Amino acid sequence: YQVYKCKDGRVAVAALEPHFALRLCDAVGLQTRASQATQNMNKPATQLVIAAWMLTKTRKQLAQIALDKDIPLHAMV
Repeated sequence: YQVYKCKDGRVAVAALEPHFALRLCDAVGLQTRASQATQNMNKPATQLVIAAWMLTKTRKQLAQIALDKDIPLHAMV
């Protein structure tokens, strides 16, 4: 579970299970194996890439991406 800043606020992402972690990595453009997706989510380099990507999107954009790719994400007020 991680909270990220985005263009107009924050979002909470719960990509704890391997299939969710893999979908998030795919959305961000990170190459990872399904078997290593969850483990890679905890690496500082992965977190930096995800955080930088999130900053380029609005809450609305991220919510739509999450819906399209089935990523557990909640736009925060």
